[in-house]
Amino acid sequence: MFMPLRCVTGLGHLNNLAKREEPKCFRFSWLGPTFDNNTNINCSSTAYKEIPCIEPFEISVKPPNITHMWINENRSEFYCLLRAGYSCIKYTYNFNGAVVNSTHFCGKVIEGTAHAIPTGCFTQKVGGHIIEACACRSNGFGMPCNLSIRHTYSTAIITLLLLSVNAASYLRPY
Repeated sequence: MFMPLRCVTGLGHLNNLAKREEPKCFRFSWLGPTFDNNTNINCSSTAYKEIPCIEPFEISVKPPNITHMWINENRSEFYCLLRAGYSCIKYTYNFNGAVVNSTHFCGKVIEGTAHAIPTGCFTQKVGGHIIEACACRSNGFGMPCNLSIRHTYSTAIITLLLLSVNAASYLRPY
C-alpha cells in the first residue's frame, strides 16, 4: 500500500536557558557554490520555491564543515532544540556526484497521515539531480546527528515530502 511522506518543520530556536545536554539539530541552509556574500537572497526567493530553505545561510564555495562550525562558531546561530517527536533533517540536492545545496532543520518526515519516521534517508532522481532527505535523532551529548541509513522511495513520495515542507514554510511566523 502506498503511504505518502511529508515533512514538517519544527523551528524551535535555541534560547539562552537551554541546557547543554538537550538534544539539538543543525538549522541553516548552504546555498551552494554559486552564491557569495554579495548575493541578495532570502527563503521567499523564487530560487527556493521548491527547495526547503531555512535561515541563516552558510555562504561558502564548498559544503560547510559542520564539525568546524560546531567547535569554532557561535552555535546558537545555527541550531535548534530537538523537540519530542521531531528529528534532525538534512535535505540535499546533488548533481554529477557533487552537492549543489543543502538545508538542515528540526522537523518530521511523516508517512501517511500520522506516522513519523524518526530515522532514515530517502532519495529520488529528478532529471540529472539526486534529491536526498535524511532524518536522524540526536542524543543530546556532543554534536547533533547528521547521517542516517539510506532507503530508496519513489518520486511521488519525495514530491509529497517537498510539498509539505513548502506548505509548512508558509505557516511559520516571520
